[in-house]
Amino acid sequence: DGSRVELSPGTRMDVRIGHERKVTLEGEAYFEVTKDKEHPFVIDADGVEVTVLGTAFTVDAFDTARWVLVRVREGRVQVVASNDPRARVSR
Repeated sequence: DGSRVELSPGTRMDVRIGHERKVTLEGEAYFEVTKDKEHPFVIDADGVEVTVLGTAFTVDAFDTARWVLVRVREGRVQVVASNDPRARVSR
């Protein structure tokens, strides 16, 4: 679809393609996601779900970290934390 992902060393990513373009991420990755309103791009990272709205950003979700870090380079993302007490959203 034209999207690009660069994985950092030690990172694991599982990809599922269907109505959503969905990945499960453990580690750190840089994403440049092509806009596609019909097929949302969703990242599940240790209890935090990041829905991409066409942008470039990094997600850091190593299992040794205390939190999931999303660094937006350009564009927008939507972040929703689960009920897990480690999952927090701040701006």
